[in-house]
Amino acid sequence: MIVDEMTVENIAPPYPSVSATSAIIAAEQDFRGAYNGHPTKLEYYVKPDSTVALVHVIQIQNDNTDVWVEAYVDAHSGDIVGSADFVAKSGVGLLKCCHCD
Repeated sequence: MIVDEMTVENIAPPYPSVSATSAIIAAEQDFRGAYNGHPTKLEYYVKPDSTVALVHVIQIQNDNTDVWVEAYVDAHSGDIVGSADFVAKSGVGLLKCCHCD
């Protein structure tokens, strides 16, 4: 992503207004899973509108529904601003090898 309009006003303050516990609850509800205990951390996340959000990074899992995501929860609003899906939704096929010696 190329950030054209990056200014200090577009960057969130470095201290969270929303606790990690509240962010975990929001992520669990949004992704219908449970916090897996992986340590949470604070990071900056560049949103599509070129603003930079301070986010809680939280892993949520649900083995029954094949959910395993890293959720990015805005540390000031509590909104989910993004996620990374760790579960591949692809199939594995076998190819017949036709190489004969």
